[in-house]
Amino acid sequence: MLSILILIALISSIMLGIFLIHANEIASLQNIDHYYEKRLEELVQSEQDP
Repeated sequence: MLSILILIALISSIMLGIFLIHANEIASLQNIDHYYEKRLEELVQSEQDP
């Protein structure tokens, strides 16, 4: 019985770890996307206003 509980806790912690890593990757990609979107707007503005 105790080994089943330990196994469930272990699997749950691994799943949580994978979920947190995945969430961190998504946040990083969104930050990169936001940075390049801002950079692109700045480049377009600088070309319009010589």
